[in-house]
Amino acid sequence: MNSLYEICTQCERSTASFSWCQSCDPLNTTQEWTSGNKDIDNYIKEFQLKSTSYLSVIEWIPFNRLSNLHKIGSNFQALWLDGIRKVKNNTRSRILSYPVEVKKFNNSQINALEFIKEFKNYMQLGDNGHKLYGITQNTTNQFMIVFDYKRDIKCGKCTQCERYNTSKAWCQSCDPFKTTQGWTSENNDIDDCIKEFQLKSRIYANVIEWIPFNRLSNLRKIGSNFQALWLDGIRKVKNNTQSRTLPYPVEVKKFNNSQTDALEFIKEFKNYMQLGDYKCKIYGITQDTTTSKYMIVFDDFYHKRDIKFGKCTQCERYNTLEAWCQSCDPFKTTQGWTSGNSDIDDCIKEFQLKSNIYANVIEWIPFNRLSNLQKKGGNFQALWLDGIRKVENNAQSRTLSYPVEIKKFDNSQTDALEFIKEFKNYMQLGDDEHKLYGITQDTTNQFMIVFDYKRDSKDGKCTQCERYNTSEAWCQSCDPFKTTQGWTSGNKDIDDCIKEFQLKSRIYANVIEWIPFNRLSKLHEIGSNFQALWLDGIRKVENNTPSRSLPYTVEIKKFNDLQIDTLEFIKEFKNYMQLEDYKCQIYGITQDTTTNQYMIVFDNFYYKRNIKFGKCTQCVRNNTSEAWCQSCDPFKVTQGWNSGNNDIDDYIKEWQLKSTRYEDVIEWIPFNELSNLHKIGSNFQALWLDGIRKVENNTQSRTLSCVIKLEKLDDLQIDTLNLIKKLKVFMQKRVNERKICGITHDKTTGHYMIAFDDFYYKRDIIYGKCIQCGRYNTSEAWCQSCDLFKTVQGWTSGNNNIDECIKEFQLKTTKYEDVIEWIPFYKLSNLQKTREFEFKAQWLDGIRKVESLELKKFDDSQIDALEFIKKFKNYMQLKDIKLYGITQDTTNNQYMIVFDDFHYGRDIIYGKCAHCNRYNTSEAWCQSCDPLKVIQGWTSGKNDIDDCIKEFQLKSTRYKDVIEWIPFNRLSNLQKIDESKFYALWLDGIRKVKNNTRLRQFPCLVELQKFDGLQTDALEFIKEFKSFMQFENNGHKIFGITQNASSKQYMAVIDYCISKRDEKYGVCRWGKHYNTSRGWCQSCDPFETTQVWASESIDVDDCIKEFQFMVTEYDKVIEWIPFDRLNNIQQIGKGGFGSVFSANWIDGKRKVLNNGK
Repeated sequence: MNSLYEICTQCERSTASFSWCQSCDPLNTTQEWTSGNKDIDNYIKEFQLKSTSYLSVIEWIPFNRLSNLHKIGSNFQALWLDGIRKVKNNTRSRILSYPVEVKKFNNSQINALEFIKEFKNYMQLGDNGHKLYGITQNTTNQFMIVFDYKRDIKCGKCTQCERYNTSKAWCQSCDPFKTTQGWTSENNDIDDCIKEFQLKSRIYANVIEWIPFNRLSNLRKIGSNFQALWLDGIRKVKNNTQSRTLPYPVEVKKFNNSQTDALEFIKEFKNYMQLGDYKCKIYGITQDTTTSKYMIVFDDFYHKRDIKFGKCTQCERYNTLEAWCQSCDPFKTTQGWTSGNSDIDDCIKEFQLKSNIYANVIEWIPFNRLSNLQKKGGNFQALWLDGIRKVENNAQSRTLSYPVEIKKFDNSQTDALEFIKEFKNYMQLGDDEHKLYGITQDTTNQFMIVFDYKRDSKDGKCTQCERYNTSEAWCQSCDPFKTTQGWTSGNKDIDDCIKEFQLKSRIYANVIEWIPFNRLSKLHEIGSNFQALWLDGIRKVENNTPSRSLPYTVEIKKFNDLQIDTLEFIKEFKNYMQLEDYKCQIYGITQDTTTNQYMIVFDNFYYKRNIKFGKCTQCVRNNTSEAWCQSCDPFKVTQGWNSGNNDIDDYIKEWQLKSTRYEDVIEWIPFNELSNLHKIGSNFQALWLDGIRKVENNTQSRTLSCVIKLEKLDDLQIDTLNLIKKLKVFMQKRVNERKICGITHDKTTGHYMIAFDDFYYKRDIIYGKCIQCGRYNTSEAWCQSCDLFKTVQGWTSGNNNIDECIKEFQLKTTKYEDVIEWIPFYKLSNLQKTREFEFKAQWLDGIRKVESLELKKFDDSQIDALEFIKKFKNYMQLKDIKLYGITQDTTNNQYMIVFDDFHYGRDIIYGKCAHCNRYNTSEAWCQSCDPLKVIQGWTSGKNDIDDCIKEFQLKSTRYKDVIEWIPFNRLSNLQKIDESKFYALWLDGIRKVKNNTRLRQFPCLVELQKFDGLQTDALEFIKEFKSFMQFENNGHKIFGITQNASSKQYMAVIDYCISKRDEKYGVCRWGKHYNTSRGWCQSCDPFETTQVWASESIDVDDCIKEFQFMVTEYDKVIEWIPFDRLNNIQQIGKGGFGSVFSANWIDGKRKVLNNGK
């Protein structure tokens, strides 16, 4: 119970909340009052009985307890003389003469049931802004609710009712009504419309007003609206006081169809209010005294204005963005200029009125304000004398004499409408690279756009126009044009083609050039292409400065069948550029001066090169992968070898030219480079003297004398075309683990074979290195290439079939510890039988150490190896065990498997088995040894009972789950619970484990369960017991079986509540085990509660005991309470079921403190 709550003065119990007893007070509030109407009384009492605190009680409030009643809008306000409830220092009190609101429902006159219906709807809907106090009835018999709005001290006090306001400087009770007073528009409909919104107002600043037209000064038109100074100004709150900002600029708007028709205007106004544009702030309604037109007064961008943007110089309100007032500036930009063409003017103004940023305004730019005009490609460049717009310190400014680009549209000569159409399409498409400034018209009357490319200071400055570049060391305005100057290929078509691409360039490094053939040196053929040194080198940028890497190796490519046909070459070149692979970097075009053939100059793998891969020793460029240059190395590996068969050579070279990494190159492997050839299954294994390729420190290297596998394809010998066909299929289907090294040819048999590393992709540095082949292992301390071969050598079982069976499994092994072995019988010591067909022994060689393990023979397999192998293979498929190998008993020639049946369950955290020295399979329990131990050294005196218990013991997987024979003399203090159950103390106690040590908790209370109708029949008991075990509830724990020494009756020994017991609940004082809840043992305490009392009625006793046996917590026990244990009895109420009394219970109710009762 919370100590903050006090004691109830009536029942002397701790209250459920401050100054409120849920047992006594709801009933108390229903007493000693009446409304004079039974339905109203019952309804109020219904709410009172549900009250959970003193402050939330709804009351009947006599009308004569309300004084100073006066109407406020549609409601009333009054002083409630008794006042609202409050609690101070845990004492009930009231705030006397408290102002309240009084409200009647529209349809409830004096009909109580109708009022209750309305009231219920009102309560269901809920109103978080209201606090309900009760119901009253006025002198005309009308029922009304008494309430108040929710108030807050931080909002200040209302000057009229002196209560705290409901929002800052606003009292919802008084202020809405006040705003409707003292003004008129002189039109009842307009007045009613405004008052409707005023009465709904909840915030002072949001009140809509009638604004007399003579309070608006300096009226002027701004676009389709007007702007004016509102002399009274907008409402604001300062220090919780109502105030105004005066005078204040506002917008004035008329609706299209509302002239002087008030009803039509109100309809438009209400629609406008419903739609509610939250960027807009509406202040009120006015009427033009000249035209009698009704208009709204508002600020269209109130919520966008911010002090950080500075003030508008025209309306003096805060700007909506830096140096920009959305109300004034768009209109200002449309004034004071003309293009001389109304269509062009209208087009520009359309975009100006949509502008929301100063720097983005589109302008008419007179042509005489553009100087130094010069042509740059298809465009022009000029200095705009007035310059571009910019903002400095929230002030509008310009960058004077700013270089700009000028562009004309293809089809727009002097036709303004055609130009506008092109212009609008251009604006719709948008262009992230361009910044549009405006429109101009040259002296030939051609309309043109004025723009610039988007620039960034981080890219440096252009040396020509002195603007920031558009990309690193590149000015899109100047540089494309510069690249087209000062060179020629000697062929106009080629020149035009190159210039077309140059003018489209956006990055310095990507410019395509004419490359004179005499600037290419050391030309040599590489496959179908050529390689050369470009003396001028490729373009690069260093510190925002254009530069070149010279000289630089490049590839040169000619198109098939093209000689000197320029147009045909250009067509192919443009197609190639469209399909361009982004791994390739094209530098330009050249022409062989000997053959006059045009060729492209490029780096086919430019984007794959990386400094981290090292440099190519041939072309001195960065490699494309570790120690591999895809431009040079594929060609190199095709040189200097010969298989003696052109078809094989071509096939290998086809793969070599596709290689992207040094390690992946497929080679021709001369057969004399393979030694120690031997058969492994259907394949061969050999040492490859040159070894497989590897990369060390970005240097090409090899793993010498490396073990590889060889696979021949069917019986193909010298039919190389069929062999290649088979090879292609093999290469396509190769698995990820297999690394193909090359092809070889056995000249003795004529067979071509594939050489591969079957486990290349499984090797990892974390597994260590193989001591035989020097490669990384495929798993810990295991090289699947070498160790498999080693495991099949140097042993025999003396039986070929057994040998082949073991080797079959050895060759599938992927881990050192999983190898199955032939285990000579003499390497097994301390042999002992554990169960039928199973033995235990010490394996002297062991796996890494001396291990204890199990041996198993199959039922009918004596010395028949094939029959054993058949059973062994089935066993391997079905059994999840750790298998070590096969042995043969030298005395009877019987084959047996050697295994650990529980290897995968053992863990160091469970401790070690004292018997076999292996890790246990669960805490303090070895599944191999302990089940066998627990069946020894005891008897019930009855074989059937013994066999039943042992059957369960051999299945046990945990020490504490073992079922035991419990001699009846180890049970003391036997007590009967009912006809089938007894309690007893088990002197030996239940099993438990602590710190991996076996213990017992003794003595311990247990339950004894006998099964119906069974006396001394062991077989019948066993049948029932096994059924009981099958359907055992997870909450039960069965410890064993006992037999009553007197009656010879067999019984199960059980704890029905084991799953609920917890150390945190304390120890049961009877059973000495943990309780099942705080201070309560479900096994012992229900029985105890049924003792030592009587009601003098057996039926009442049985009823109470029935509930007592169901109880799961101490403080919820139902008791027989003698009447003489109750004093101070008094009636406190009378309900539908009878009278209600309160009393003091001398013994008091139950409670648990620190797990004590």
